[in-house]
Amino acid sequence: MIDIIIPTFNNLEITKKCIEELYKYTTDFRLICVDNGSTDGTVTFLQELKKEKNNVSIILLEKNYGFGAAVNKGLEITENDVVLMNNDVFVTPGWLENLIKTAYSDSKIGVCSAKLIFPSGRLCAIGNYIHIPNTKLYDEKYNIHFIPIGKGDAPDYHNTDRLVDTLFFSLVLIKKEILDMGVRFDENIFIDNDDTDFCLQVREKNYFCAFSANSIAYHLEGASKGLIDISIKSKESLFYVIDKWKDEAQHIIVHDKKYMRPELCLSQLYSLKTDMSGHVYRLYDLVTKNNIRSVIDLGVRQGISTISFLCGVYKTGGLVIGVDIANCDGAIEYIKYLNLHGLFFFVKDDSINFLRRIRYAVDTKLIKPGLIMIDTNHEYEHTIKELELSDRLKPKFIVLHDTNEPSFPGVRRALDEFLKQNKEKYNVKEYDDYHGLTVLER
Repeated sequence: MIDIIIPTFNNLEITKKCIEELYKYTTDFRLICVDNGSTDGTVTFLQELKKEKNNVSIILLEKNYGFGAAVNKGLEITENDVVLMNNDVFVTPGWLENLIKTAYSDSKIGVCSAKLIFPSGRLCAIGNYIHIPNTKLYDEKYNIHFIPIGKGDAPDYHNTDRLVDTLFFSLVLIKKEILDMGVRFDENIFIDNDDTDFCLQVREKNYFCAFSANSIAYHLEGASKGLIDISIKSKESLFYVIDKWKDEAQHIIVHDKKYMRPELCLSQLYSLKTDMSGHVYRLYDLVTKNNIRSVIDLGVRQGISTISFLCGVYKTGGLVIGVDIANCDGAIEYIKYLNLHGLFFFVKDDSINFLRRIRYAVDTKLIKPGLIMIDTNHEYEHTIKELELSDRLKPKFIVLHDTNEPSFPGVRRALDEFLKQNKEKYNVKEYDDYHGLTVLER
């Protein structure tokens, strides 16, 4: 038995459809509706629903106290695991079974959210990762950032269960053991960011937040907030949560090896929306699907490709050698933050010098590179030399970035020239988006 809490505030027709879909695709539950002072007939509808159904409880509040306060009222009468559902969410077949399956896949998962999709078919963000200060990969404005994962991506892009730092609570399961520990919504927050605060309380109890890829629902984002101006209150709540947790978050958000999820790191990188971040899943897949254990990454800079490879060798049990003429302090610092530094070796050097110097180690079989990534100065002479020297090391893959970028014609010219001389050696895979990525497979 699951207790499902739906806070309501006006939007009667949307609430009707939400509850209609809930009963269509869900069994063995108790519905607890908490109304925040609706004035559009919602109260009458809920009262009639209670008469019609034998599993409905309603709580009527005299005014709009906000989402968290309404949920807390509902929690006062719960006895089981709880699902919180916005009244603008429409569930699909199997949503609850899959949500429970993910939530109980690990005893340390405390809360678990569904995959929410906009009516247009685009993905509503599956959660947040928390960016702690003192890393130089991002421009800092606040002491702590809550950055959405996957916002706007195709719904099949995030098709595996994963752990995230915090969740969006439009449709989320909370285990009873979390509630028994006294975790509740902070009623100082009227609307927005109360879910982030709740998740941080869960993390403080040494439990984790998860996303269920196969529990799917449609979401009319924002409709559940009713006809109120929430922009000022939303900003107030954000600053309130930042101020509340800025000192504790660094201790709460730990990257325990047991619970480290490469998929989370990839989502963090992808959310940056740079020309390289668009390729992170491709680079990761190259390593994991081909069991690559040794990667040479020529051109570290921000570390986006490097961390993608590190997530891969974390799975395969390997090592990434990063090479750059710059210090790359921000990337190295972030790699340490992600607890991936034990798989990483950095060399400050020109890529051509490095490839020449490492030849002996390869010839004597001290190292056998499975993949070499080239993303350095983009000049023709430099790139053709990198390709030629990489070819002599006989990796399974040579990967070249910016092969479709008009401002770097030397990269395409070098690639075409190299393939004229070596076309029999390699199968070629081209990706035209995000400035282009070419994969040469020996």
